[in-house]
Amino acid sequence: MIALKSQFMSNLLKILLGALLVLGLLELLGAVVGFIDVDFFAEKLYTPYSIVEIMGIVLYYIIVVIYLVWIYRVHMDLGLLFPGFSRSPRRALAELLVPIYNLYGVPAVYREIGSQFADEGGELQKAGKWIRRLAVPLILLIMAMNVFNRYIQAADELGFGVLVANSVVSCLSYAVFLALVLFIAGAMRATAAAQDGERAAKEQSSLTEPAALNV
Repeated sequence: MIALKSQFMSNLLKILLGALLVLGLLELLGAVVGFIDVDFFAEKLYTPYSIVEIMGIVLYYIIVVIYLVWIYRVHMDLGLLFPGFSRSPRRALAELLVPIYNLYGVPAVYREIGSQFADEGGELQKAGKWIRRLAVPLILLIMAMNVFNRYIQAADELGFGVLVANSVVSCLSYAVFLALVLFIAGAMRATAAAQDGERAAKEQSSLTEPAALNV
């Protein structure tokens, strides 16, 4: 049985990204209420909104660390499942982390993963195509998040319209990341199971052939 090094991290990321998405949606809801009725927000929602915002920030940075470990292990697994896979774990990390270069690196990493699965055909082809499709929206959303974060940090006062827009972009980003984790983890599990089945069939065949010759 092929043991995937990224499986535990995949499961953990699904849970944490799901929780972050829920917090992001709550934050979006609070911003929308504030946009509609500032007085009601200030009186009833300011404290819970602040708590949700802080929880989201803490969880986000925890996820960043886990995500980097996950993507490294994913590339270890890809090298194991597909010996011809060209991108090394260290190269993938560099392409995600190096400023400016990551504008190319982020979509390139996911497009190569998607292409690898798409070339396998069947259900893997569907997952691979989705991974490739999400690569460009992901980098665009990351860029939009960076723009909003810089604007928010520099602004003296923030209108609720900006907070609503920032929350929408953040939620879309979390949803895309979650979808990528789901597609990649599922495709790797399916590939590992298929390769295990092929290996078991070959072993069974090698055992039955001598028996047939002796008959």
